[in-house]
Amino acid sequence: MVVVGVDYSISCPCICIYDPDKDPYFVFITNRNKYTYPFKYGVGLMHDKTITDNDNQLVKFNANAELLVSVIRKSGAKNIFIEGYSYSSKGMVYNIGENAGIFKHKLLTQKLDYTVVAPTQIKKFATGKGNANKEKMLQSFIKSTGIELENYGFSAGKNPSSDIVDSYFIAKYGYEFLQNS
Repeated sequence: MVVVGVDYSISCPCICIYDPDKDPYFVFITNRNKYTYPFKYGVGLMHDKTITDNDNQLVKFNANAELLVSVIRKSGAKNIFIEGYSYSSKGMVYNIGENAGIFKHKLLTQKLDYTVVAPTQIKKFATGKGNANKEKMLQSFIKSTGIELENYGFSAGKNPSSDIVDSYFIAKYGYEFLQNS
């Protein structure tokens, strides 16, 4: 059974395609050239360069959603788990909602069902603590996968590293949830 975990953000949306019989595979979208390359466990893709900062952000949100939904469709996964909103979110909360709303709408129009999981559930699943910080999440990721993201040029605790870690545990949580249902 293939499960997709989605850590969907404005700056670096990331998905993990999880199959317990294979290595996890990550696809994320970034605006930093240094992360736009394939690595052993996935690929970093550049934000659409035709979209400028002057464009309506919804254009960017739509382009990102279309790209990641197409990757999900190609994976053949029928089980998609998305990290829910953090109740302590500050700043651009409306933009975050619009961004995720467009993504969820694209999933539904492609007849791809999804389940939303609270961030605290994911952290507790990964580390045993619902308020775990990025460092604890990364330690749990390395223990679970043996993957040292720094060996692939990623900085610990920063995008896309933290997005990769979160998407992995969202997918693994989804897999375990389905196994126990």
